[in-house]
Amino acid sequence: MWDAPVVVAALIAGGVAMTSPIITFIVTKAYEKRFLERMPKGRQKALTGKWSGVGYQEIGPDGQPLDAKLSLDLIANGKTVTGTGERFACVEPTII
Repeated sequence: MWDAPVVVAALIAGGVAMTSPIITFIVTKAYEKRFLERMPKGRQKALTGKWSGVGYQEIGPDGQPLDAKLSLDLIANGKTVTGTGERFACVEPTII
């Protein structure tokens, strides 16, 4: 019915096809981080936390300047800084 070597070859090929992108992603990220310098602990501590302020956009959706509230939540750890950010702006809808 099924030839065992063919089934084994298909299973191996399928396994390689599924794991190759994952391994490539991990190796690429590790390689990119290799060239970054480690941040001193004091700088990590100073950068980690919630940051907020006002951003300015010279030309908004309606062609006028636009101010927007910005909020960042950062975590500095070793060689990287990760976090989330939000931008709040009031824009009046235009009817076309």
